[in-house]
Amino acid sequence: MATLVGCGDDAALETAPVSGRVTLDGKPLPNVIVNFHFTSETQEFVGSAKTDSDGKYALATGAAVGKNKVFIEAPTTKKDDEFSGDEESGMDAGQLGAANLDDVDAAKEDKSGGLIPAEYGEENSILKVVVPAGGTDTANFALTSSK
Repeated sequence: MATLVGCGDDAALETAPVSGRVTLDGKPLPNVIVNFHFTSETQEFVGSAKTDSDGKYALATGAAVGKNKVFIEAPTTKKDDEFSGDEESGMDAGQLGAANLDDVDAAKEDKSGGLIPAEYGEENSILKVVVPAGGTDTANFALTSSK
């Protein structure tokens, strides 16, 4: 997912390829979304990617060159209060598979603050990366649990 919002500045926003790995307490963190969020006075850009089973990710659209706030989140397909793995009230098994939500309970747990510590989430993330013009393949994040 990439989002570009501009206000008054027609200059093209420079992006660069970014990839890396996410771990939690030294173990790969699979199936989470890594978001790079760049804002300036006139432009905004978000590049996102989902981690694989080894915690590796690559932003399909790259990230904006410069300082980016990074936040990690579990994938969701519906509003938190509407999420259900039940075929009658939510998504069927095919839809869950297509969304790559192998563990419905883990996705529910994350939105309640259980899987990803708050200091790495959208509201309070302490993660910052300065993306160089040539990009980087070492944007690694070694998260630690609060427990």
